[in-house]
Amino acid sequence: MLSLVGAVMTASASDADSPPTNHLSPVPPALVVPAQWEYTAPLITPEKRDREVSVAQKDPSVVYHEGQWHVFMTVKLPDRTAMEYCRFDRWEAADQAPRTLLKLSDSRYYCAPQVFYFTPHRKWYLVYQVGVPGVTQMWVAYSTTDTIGDPLSWTPAQPMLDGGANDPRPEGGLDYWIICDEQWAYLFFTSLNGKLWRMRTKLEDFPGGFDHAEIALEAAIFEASHTYKLTGTGQFLTIVEENGRRFYKAYL
Repeated sequence: MLSLVGAVMTASASDADSPPTNHLSPVPPALVVPAQWEYTAPLITPEKRDREVSVAQKDPSVVYHEGQWHVFMTVKLPDRTAMEYCRFDRWEAADQAPRTLLKLSDSRYYCAPQVFYFTPHRKWYLVYQVGVPGVTQMWVAYSTTDTIGDPLSWTPAQPMLDGGANDPRPEGGLDYWIICDEQWAYLFFTSLNGKLWRMRTKLEDFPGGFDHAEIALEAAIFEASHTYKLTGTGQFLTIVEENGRRFYKAYL
């Protein structure tokens, strides 16, 4: 879970109690990680309103486009978990920005968004999880739009992976994350037993084609993994939440 409490949200990145295995290594000394972060007061708090009152905002996904910050986030409502959107030009104005609930699904549970622009399709994508009755695993769902600033323009939820009998995930997992290179789109997610999973599909097959899952990392980790390419280094950085103390760890 990432909360909207400031620009920097973690307290540590060590994993001394549980050495990682498989493909990812602990962060080397060349990548300096502060021992302690400072954080601000909340940047975005629940909006004061009479209907669909929010009790929490979390899981922000943020992009800057055409002079505006666009924030997509999980919102905890009295009877369901959904997603909300706002935009603003300065972070000082973030908490006053008007909110829009994203009507993407009839499910009572859809959340944990990631937003990105997928150049081959010339569209914006939202990737998120959806609880669907009658399946053993949550949907890995997506919606698209041509206009990120129009929250009513997103298409209804469609599954990349539907949780059914032919779903290739050995374990359902949560908090899905996409990153691409010149050939592949990679899907990362965590399961609650300390595993970070990776799937991939060719760019021309995206958002379909995810047909095999493999373990990328095993450690004392929990949820909310994010993977980024470090410009000019040829390396990738994954941050993921610690299982237990709820701080973030970093791996290359």
